[in-house]
Amino acid sequence: MPTVSALMKAGVSGPATTVFPSVTWPAHATVVTGRMPRTHGVIGNYFLDRRTGKRVKTWSIERSGLQARTIYDVARVAGRTSAAVLWPSTQGSPSLDWNIPEIYEPEEFQKWVTPGLADELEKAGVPARNLAKHSKLERYLLDRTARDAAVHIIQTHGPHLMMVHFTSADTYGHKAGPASPEMRWGLETIDGFIADLLSAYERAGLRQRTNVIIVSDHGFSRVRWRVDPNRLIRRASRGVRAVGNGYIAYLYGRSERQLDRAVRAMRAHPKDIVQAVYKPAQYAELGLPTPKENPKIGDRIVLAKPHAYFKKTTNGKTVQDLQRAGMHGHLPSAPGNKAVFVAAGPGANRLTAPVSIHLRDIAPTVIRLLGVQPDPVFKCTGKCREIAR
Repeated sequence: MPTVSALMKAGVSGPATTVFPSVTWPAHATVVTGRMPRTHGVIGNYFLDRRTGKRVKTWSIERSGLQARTIYDVARVAGRTSAAVLWPSTQGSPSLDWNIPEIYEPEEFQKWVTPGLADELEKAGVPARNLAKHSKLERYLLDRTARDAAVHIIQTHGPHLMMVHFTSADTYGHKAGPASPEMRWGLETIDGFIADLLSAYERAGLRQRTNVIIVSDHGFSRVRWRVDPNRLIRRASRGVRAVGNGYIAYLYGRSERQLDRAVRAMRAHPKDIVQAVYKPAQYAELGLPTPKENPKIGDRIVLAKPHAYFKKTTNGKTVQDLQRAGMHGHLPSAPGNKAVFVAAGPGANRLTAPVSIHLRDIAPTVIRLLGVQPDPVFKCTGKCREIAR
């Protein structure tokens, strides 16, 4: 990864602690708000709508339910322009001047993309309307579309704040596991695309005054068993529904007795899949809201051991043997679950020793690098000052 390596040498880098559950939408929301899921409101990639009883994809609702101010909200107030390409939880945000949200359903995409932007990109030779098709065929194509769209926006509009999300490493990590050749290919692909973005800033005459932050939302662990949580609890408790979010399952039920029965059924499985079970009184220490504070979250949280994760199986059975795969969503302290970050540019410090941060530290650092009026919501901590001058 020559591009990222060069940025590391030119700036500051180190490990970053992620959130719980360590899945895409809550983690990305923390990056842009500096808040934990308890206060920013995005509690998973999926949740149960208690009124309809249906599982909801977080990206299908406006701003994914995000309830906190973001770095692009602050930028808009300060008169700065912002753009986002495939960045989660941005759909419906009034603060983004150019936005291609991470939405895979064509109808939803047309609803949330910035009016006129898809047409502009298509005229420039970027197949923006094929995002849904690309995501099903090969994530490399999705990332290439994101790269080309971002390059066009940089060179045509030159936003003060640009956020780009690449997904190849995550996709290959799921399919083949961490430290696999496929994961390495994904990382090498993204490194090349970052180089392309930097070249676009160079051509636009903006490179010398541009600060760059590279951050991942979570790490990865090897996993073998895919467990269908609703099949697992069906006979024990018909009044409980489960929604998987990687290594965790949110359980939704009407009574304590029903929930306890469901938990016992999950603990009794011969694959020994349950590591811990959390009740609402423990949610605050996990950085999560209670069901009274946010009804999207479950009445119990079941955490799987690293060898198993929760999702509907494709073989029609309770458990599916994946042989070789990867997953995330575990506790931030789980082995391999550290995120990474790099910051380089005229406003970043140059340090040889690694700096350990939390994803919460990214938002105040971005605000500091943008040079806008300090905001009490994004107070620059000691970690922020270690990264930015």
